[in-house]
Amino acid sequence: MEVPPKEIRRRDLGPRGSLIQGLAERLQSEPKNLEGWLMLLRSYRVLGEEEKAAAAAGEALAAFEGSPGQQEMIRATISELGIRAE
Repeated sequence: MEVPPKEIRRRDLGPRGSLIQGLAERLQSEPKNLEGWLMLLRSYRVLGEEEKAAAAAGEALAAFEGSPGQQEMIRATISELGIRAE
């Protein structure tokens, strides 16, 4: 039985996958962590986790509603990485 490429990547991530999951969880309790959101977006993109990247992009933008400077940094990263925000 052949293992799908995404499953292979998940298996190969080991501790990195746990670190990314930990970052995502931490951002739920610390949503004003701009650098954390940018790191999470990059991590999901590098791993090919398009749906998670899009969801995180929407959450990041919502976390900084009313903060145009931070939203602009998030939008620039979204654009740079080619993420389709939800």
